[in-house]
Amino acid sequence: MPRLRPTGPGVPPRSLGSFVWLSSIRFLVLPDYFLEVVSYGMMNPQKGAASVALRPGFCPTVVKDSDPEMNKRIIQLQKKISDAIQYFPADKPSRPIPFLSQIVWVPVKGSPAVFVLDPSSNQLGFAVVAQWSGMGASTLLIVILTAVVPCVLTSVFLRVFATSYWSYLEDLRKLKIQQENTSVDIYEQAQIAKLEEHDQQDTFEIHEDVISEMDGRTSFFYVIENGLGSSDRQQTLVQEFLVVVVTIGVIATPILYLNYISTSWKGAYKRYFCESRIDQGNCYAEPEHASQVLNIFCLLASLVAIVELGIFFLNVPSTLFRRVLRVFFYVSFPLVGAVSLMLVLLSLAWIFIGALQQPSKIGPYALAAVGMLVNIARYHGRLRRIQARVKFHVVEQLDEHVRNLARKYPAKVVSVLVENNIHDAMHANGLSAPRVVARNAVLVLILIVAYTFIFIGFQAFTDAAKPLAGLLNTVLVFFFTLVLMTILGGDNDRMWVEEYTQAMTEQVLESMAGVLETIKGQLRLASKLLRESDDRVRHPPFVGER
Repeated sequence: MPRLRPTGPGVPPRSLGSFVWLSSIRFLVLPDYFLEVVSYGMMNPQKGAASVALRPGFCPTVVKDSDPEMNKRIIQLQKKISDAIQYFPADKPSRPIPFLSQIVWVPVKGSPAVFVLDPSSNQLGFAVVAQWSGMGASTLLIVILTAVVPCVLTSVFLRVFATSYWSYLEDLRKLKIQQENTSVDIYEQAQIAKLEEHDQQDTFEIHEDVISEMDGRTSFFYVIENGLGSSDRQQTLVQEFLVVVVTIGVIATPILYLNYISTSWKGAYKRYFCESRIDQGNCYAEPEHASQVLNIFCLLASLVAIVELGIFFLNVPSTLFRRVLRVFFYVSFPLVGAVSLMLVLLSLAWIFIGALQQPSKIGPYALAAVGMLVNIARYHGRLRRIQARVKFHVVEQLDEHVRNLARKYPAKVVSVLVENNIHDAMHANGLSAPRVVARNAVLVLILIVAYTFIFIGFQAFTDAAKPLAGLLNTVLVFFFTLVLMTILGGDNDRMWVEEYTQAMTEQVLESMAGVLETIKGQLRLASKLLRESDDRVRHPPFVGER
């Protein structure tokens, strides 16, 4: 998209406007700053600038910008520039302007215009091109749909996520209250077991202050930590570091993305409107309100999230300030996430449209993005399925041991001890939630490096502007993605899955063999102490007896 600036006596001044040679009229209808933001610059045309000297010039040399004579000169200049591009020099073969390519007039103020032939006078004239709708109702409909569909999908996702999250949070709170208020003290459990059923229910009744304390503790960040399998457990330094990195990453990702969009929008908007102005310094100094509003919104959401995260790590007791802050957090952070998701979907929609319009240029990148998402999802699902299968087989094989222990010792004590040790054994063998997250992170880095290496090769050895080269690049990315899908989605081989599950189950059980013996020894010692305590209660020593 070269910008042509004529020079010479009497030509239109730069402050009035300039000529632009476009490969398609859609780059006038869809503003350049909009395409740069929604497609990350992939749909933007290549830009350039050149001066076009006019000899001899116009006479008189000085004409007011509002004079009709200036419009005539603009039309004459467009004709001369078009002829020079196609037929200069005269001793060379002509070079027709490509189909759909046009030389248009873009004024500094007002709407751009194309040059059309008036059938009544057989003279060239101006035809103003309206942004967003200049190519007809279909273009405007596409613009509206690409804005409405992401909004609807984001609203549906936000509603489903909010419903699932609150349901999960309620179940988690009930589970944690039950676990923490089920005493692991054998003596106490033995005494409770001797009570009548209605008396046992009274013993297990939870007080309001316990429920309130649990509500205050189980924040959004507690849910993340619990999902990593690290809540209410002693953690190593590496585990603590992983929890902190993941937690900060969850809140920082949507905020940083919005900040990136705000910066990109401001830069593209300023370049679009200030490029042809003489007073570029004043133009760039003028405020851009959309990016300012978005930056202020990100700043407020960041402050609320940082304070809430700090309170969580410092384990501050539940107070009125903390409850009010949590309300602000549950309003601001989902809104940040929703706006980020909507903008991501908007970008995906326009990149898909761009891939249809320019498949050789955008196709490989769009296919790589889809391939990364599919491969990460398949790999994560594969790890989670293996994790679930191994845990099921471990619990199944330990069931008989648990039942035997439950006959001699309080069942709740045995259940809590065995469940905790199963978690530790799974973690030791790389099957816990933190290990799954770590493996996914490693895969993401590997995929980024691999696709980056491929695209650098494309840039160095191929010309994406050529359709054949673009097709070859797309085919190579497709086969590379297909190979990754075959490697990472190995669940189709049922025999391999069964053998791997069996091997991992044996490793976990081997890790728990010594733990079970330790649990039995602890329970035997606790039972011995319990019997001695009961004997002291039944037969108290005489006064002075030691």
